Amino acid sequence: MVDMEEAKAKENERLKSALQEMQHQYKETKSLLEKEREATKRLEEKVPVIQEVPVVDHDLLEKLRGENEK
Repeated sequence: MVDMEEAKAKENERLKSALQEMQHQYKETKSLLEKEREATKRLEEKVPVIQEVPVVDHDLLEKLRGENEK
């Protein structure tokens, strides 16, 4: 009977330890997810700087005008 009680106690300790490890991993994962969400929000809030640069290819424009007039 004592062996059975000891086995139960050991199993309970093992399960408690496994539960604590899982809870710890859950907290770490949750923390990382929150940090990722915050980083994503910051990136979404940044407005990309887009500058239009006029590119004029006179030869191409003349070619296209000629094709359109046909």
